[in-house]
Amino acid sequence: MKKMFLMIATLFITASTMFAPTPRFFALNHETKQCAGYWGGDEYVNYKLPPGWVIFKYGFRYPKGRVDHATFEVETDIGICRVPGMGQIDSEKSCCSELGYTYVSENIGIRDNAATQDWSIEMIGIVSIVIIIAAGLWLFHRKKTIKVLTK
Repeated sequence: MKKMFLMIATLFITASTMFAPTPRFFALNHETKQCAGYWGGDEYVNYKLPPGWVIFKYGFRYPKGRVDHATFEVETDIGICRVPGMGQIDSEKSCCSELGYTYVSENIGIRDNAATQDWSIEMIGIVSIVIIIAAGLWLFHRKKTIKVLTK
């Protein structure tokens, strides 16, 4: 039973990480003095970062016990931006302004059709999941059969 539980847990962990969307980032272009949001995509679509852009991880900070008073915070190579959390897009726009840059888009990514149409990686994942399930069922059924024969 432990083996079956471990196999099912592995299946769910594998499936959840294979199909998870990428996180959003804050993007800067130092040459053009522009900034934008950037999202790399999910299992259905892939976006590449255009040349000349750099990305930075950001987050929302919450004072202890005050979920309604979030602060949008991103540390870039030209400074740290902290603005009141007004929602993702509005916070990105405010940060751009604070850094002296112009906000241009909520997703500066360029759609990568080649990656979107490449199903080989997804097929490997799907086939792996099917094999794990089949092996688990076979082992579970085999264990029951052995118990019946030994009685």
